[in-house]
This record gives sequence, C-alpha cells and structure tokens, in this order.
Amino acid sequence: PVTKGFFSFFNPQYISPTLMMVQANLDSFNAPDKSQEQAIYTVNTNGSNLTKLTGAKEARHFNGALSNNKKFLAYLRGRAQFNTIPGLVIMSMDGKQAPIEINIDRNKSDMVWGKGDKYLYVSTPSNGGTVIQRIDPLTKQVTVMGSLNEGISSFDIKEDKIAFVKVSVESPYEVYVGDAAMKNVKVITELNSSWLKNKKMEITTMNNYLDKVF
Repeated sequence: PVTKGFFSFFNPQYISPTLMMVQANLDSFNAPDKSQEQAIYTVNTNGSNLTKLTGAKEARHFNGALSNNKKFLAYLRGRAQFNTIPGLVIMSMDGKQAPIEINIDRNKSDMVWGKGDKYLYVSTPSNGGTVIQRIDPLTKQVTVMGSLNEGISSFDIKEDKIAFVKVSVESPYEVYVGDAAMKNVKVITELNSSWLKNKKMEITTMNNYLDKVF
C-alpha cells in the first residue's frame, strides 16, 4: 500500500513515476466525520516520505489539480468550520514562486489544465446553471465559456479539444466536442434530442412586476 493508518486519502495524482500527490485528513484526535481539516501531501509510490505540500490549521486545502508539466498545482482553500466559498490558489511545486489567488466568488468543482498549461478551466455555478470559466494564471483574467443559461455537468480537455455534457431546456444531457475556446462545438449524441425534436416546448419567460400603491 502507498498510504498507511486509519485515515482517508483521495484524489491521487502522479507527479513522477515514483512520486504522488494525495489529499488527506490526518487528524488523529477527532473522528473523521467531525474533523473538517484537509491538506495536500506528496508521498513516494513505495509509501515512504509522506510530506505536507500545502495545508494549515482549521483550514481545508483540497481538490488539487496538477498541471500537465507537473510544475504547478491549482487547489481550493477555505476555512474548515465555516460555510464559506473556498478560494482558488495556484502554486508552484518547487515553491520558488509566490502563490497566485484567483478571485471567483462562486463555488468551484472540476478543474482541468489546458494545452501547454496556458489556461486553467474551472466549472462554477451561474444563473441557475453551471458554466466553464477559463483562467489565465499570468494575468488572472477570468473568461466565461459558453452561455450562462445552459449547464455543463462535466467536462474534460485534451490538448486543444474539449468534451463536455451540456444541459439545456431544448436538449437535456447531450455530449458535445469542440475546440477548447468552445467557439466551434458539435453534438455527438442523441440521448434526448431525438425524441424531443417533434415535441412542442414551452419555454418559461421571466417578467418583472411592479406593485403600485394608490
């Protein structure tokens, strides 16, 4: 086994053939369902030299995503005992560069690095759906990909191509592929659109009403 003890380890990723990154809660004084602290560690594949990479007391450092060249780590950081939105941090694996904090005031879930690690792609809730936001670590610029009125339930990026599942009223849960900029995409499944295409769809519209007092 790579890990030891009565602890929970998850989100393992290879840094090299002999070194891994893992996320864990190593609090031995509290029950696992009571302790909310989490940190990110490195460990050799033979189980030796478990070392904390990033973490702090009463904090959660989690959802780590290694860059393709293994030189950078994007992760979420938040307070352990409070219901707050975790911040997004990008750190260098060698510690020679100061961590970069990205300001996104939404919860973050899936995080994937693009081709050449030029951009980091993150899924966030917005306007009742879920969108992909593209982050430039150098400028900290955040760009929303796709429409705010549609939902991206999961996605993955390989080189300059993206595959994702999109949810919309007209075509729920279909798989799309396209360029990483999401400018030219096409649907590759007909899981629901085939039987919905001859149906009459009623789209709910939003209206504003003003009460007047006479």
